[in-house]
Amino acid sequence: MDIQTLKVVMAGRGKG
Repeated sequence: MDIQTLKVVMAGRGKG
């Protein structure tokens, strides 16, 4: 996983 993807997932999924 890339940092950019992680950022998108965190912003979209709210980390869970």
